Amino acid sequence: MRWEGETLVTTTDTLSKLAKSKKYRSAFAMAQFKRLVPFQIRALRKQRGWSQEQLAENARVTQGVVSRAEDSDNGNLTVNTILRLANGFDSVFVGQFMPYSQFLRWYEELTDKLPPIPSFEEEFGNTLDIDVGSIAHSKEPRENQEIIKALQSQAERSNKQSNVIDITGAARTKKSDTPKEDANAAICGNPS
Repeated sequence: MRWEGETLVTTTDTLSKLAKSKKYRSAFAMAQFKRLVPFQIRALRKQRGWSQEQLAENARVTQGVVSRAEDSDNGNLTVNTILRLANGFDSVFVGQFMPYSQFLRWYEELTDKLPPIPSFEEEFGNTLDIDVGSIAHSKEPRENQEIIKALQSQAERSNKQSNVIDITGAARTKKSDTPKEDANAAICGNPS
């Protein structure tokens, strides 16, 4: 359930409207996208305390592009612009296809608050030495999840020093000339 103006809208109400026609469903989904993406861009920029000019500089676009991207009435936002702005935030934008049942759950949970979205450096530090190939080529999805959890845990413990990722649990200050070999050994289960 959600309030739209002074009207309480339930999933049943929304579903009955969506069931009317494919044209209505299309218009509804597009309206949500055109409203939500500009909202996120503006909210994230303000979260970071940036001006439109600062975001434009980081994203390598003009301030006018940022202004239009933040305007939900503009209606001419391209995927390339969204991706450039995400890069300017040093974060990721992921468009996702989904069934209407999932869309309805997502729609029901919308709020006017954007959770904090850290940049990559804020989240992981800028000096982590990770051999991503070891993770990407692993055959076991469960193993990948464990590695990613270990990397995230170590990134949280990092105090912005240069760290070698050691999934045995301890983040170590880099001491060798071959940190990627050390990280590979740790990821493969042979920590030195």
